[in-house]
Amino acid sequence: MVQVVSMPATVKTSEWITAEEVPDPKPLPKLTGWKVLVRPLSIVQKTKGGLFIPDSVQDNVERITTVARVLAMGPPCYQHPDFMGTRFCEVGNIIAYPKFAGAKLKYKGVALLLLDEKDVTMVLQDARDIDPAYQLANYTA
Repeated sequence: MVQVVSMPATVKTSEWITAEEVPDPKPLPKLTGWKVLVRPLSIVQKTKGGLFIPDSVQDNVERITTVARVLAMGPPCYQHPDFMGTRFCEVGNIIAYPKFAGAKLKYKGVALLLLDEKDVTMVLQDARDIDPAYQLANYTA
């Protein structure tokens, strides 16, 4: 039996993101309704040159940058007439979402987020496109 553990909303994003080396859980849970299951992406922690980015900068980035990869979607996602037949995201897309949106949970040891379809604010080609720390992370001293 798989245990789903809900996490308090006050947990900092950087404290509940699972390392990228850990594979996505398989099989994924079957979603119902207008839900989007995403895996939040890591906050940059050091520059290319090996300098650690201060916690205060990481906290600011965390407030601005909330990006994730879509793992699964409920069957009725984006089927409501308000969406005019447009499916805003697909499984595998990198998306941005509001800071306090969704329910944080751990599924098979991997931190995930369950969003409502309306919480997907944009689809990105690359998470770095919206990451204000990207230039800092690529700084070489």
